Amino acid sequence: SGAGVLSALAGTDDGVPDLVLMDVRMPDKGGLDVLRELATGKKQGVGQLPIVIMTAFGTSSTAIDAMQLGAYDYI
Repeated sequence: SGAGVLSALAGTDDGVPDLVLMDVRMPDKGGLDVLRELATGKKQGVGQLPIVIMTAFGTSSTAIDAMQLGAYDYI
């Protein structure tokens, strides 16, 4: 879920992961919403974190949005 991603990135127990894979459609918050929140929140250590957005329901505008928000890649 989107909240799960944000919670995992906020935790300091295990540090920051090496990579985040998110779907565009997730429960409670979509991948683009999470990416937008991470981009505006500037959480420590997240700026260099590769975030890959994936979906089976993609459009060119969704891909453009993801890349503008800082996604490493869009699949």
